Amino acid sequence: MHRQQVRLAAGFETGVATAWRYVQEAIALLSVAADDLDTAIVQAILVLHHVEANRYAG
Repeated sequence: MHRQQVRLAAGFETGVATAWRYVQEAIALLSVAADDLDTAIVQAILVLHHVEANRYAG
């Protein structure tokens, strides 16, 4: 188990397996929605910023 997976799980207050499933689902959705790798990366960054903003907003 990688430290990043543990930190991700802690951030979402879930188990490691659940957090990893979320990551895999997000990757799958982005790969379908994006036209190319650059677009997928930009979309992923925007999603992460949105998640962080919501996490701190309560």
